[in-house]
Amino acid sequence: MLSRQFISFSVIGGIGFIVDTGILYLLAYSFDVSLYTGRVISYLSAVTVTWLLNRCFTFNSESTDLASVGILSQWLKFASCNVLGALVNYSVYALFISASGWFYEFPVFAVAIGTLFSVNINFYLSRKYVF
Repeated sequence: MLSRQFISFSVIGGIGFIVDTGILYLLAYSFDVSLYTGRVISYLSAVTVTWLLNRCFTFNSESTDLASVGILSQWLKFASCNVLGALVNYSVYALFISASGWFYEFPVFAVAIGTLFSVNINFYLSRKYVF
């Protein structure tokens, strides 16, 4: 059960990575938003997508139904529990794009590295405290 959940969580994290990177690139290269500010917005978008998908697929048998747990309440709990992972993720991302012109030019790789550093933290906290 645990390995199925981790695999599902990781696949959904991959979808979140696509959302995160896609929005970051849209903001940075179409609207001239800085890579730092854009990443905050793109990360929050990815958190929303991954919360919803994890609620429906990864932890669906353990989650209570929508009527008994408010959507906003659970999203806030998910986002709050993932603050540690978000700090690790963003710190690694910012370190890479500030330290290397290559990562600044291709921030998708810095997003990926940050994500890899935070996936285990986010899975553990989500499983233990949210779902």
